[in-house]
Amino acid sequence: AFYYYQLMRLYGPVVILGEEQIPVDATNDVVMKERSSFDDCVAFVVDQLDKAYTELPVTSAVAGKFTKPVVKAYKVQVLMLAASPLFNGNTDYAELKNDDGKNLISQTADATKWTKAAAAAKEFITEFVPTTYDLYRATDADPFKAAYLSCRDVILQNWNKEWIFGRSNS
Repeated sequence: AFYYYQLMRLYGPVVILGEEQIPVDATNDVVMKERSSFDDCVAFVVDQLDKAYTELPVTSAVAGKFTKPVVKAYKVQVLMLAASPLFNGNTDYAELKNDDGKNLISQTADATKWTKAAAAAKEFITEFVPTTYDLYRATDADPFKAAYLSCRDVILQNWNKEWIFGRSNS
């Protein structure tokens, strides 16, 4: 799900293979797959994230591992991308079609996509904020300096409560 999401961010609709394995010696007619629509890609990724959520722990002793909160946060990101004007009713992509004429990007805006993204964000916030994650707040007598330090130090203070997913030494 994570890698499909990264591909979708870069390339838009991609080929969804799921559990299908392509043999090493496959011919072109087996390898050449049509892209899935962006909405189908989103549905697949969200389904995979929901499945992963049931199997992962809430926390991990090792930083940078996928956990329940990380999966929920990525679900929000995927649904926000799907709801964005880039992929939700963007008529600039009207010509982006498969050979069979199927549009890969929805040509009509759907407000329910924003509702789904908002619901996923509310789930994440309700379940994990402020118990697991919270905004990083620097302290200073001057509130303006404290606000500045909060913005600056959030990226300097390792593994603070605002970090949802990160990799050390990257």
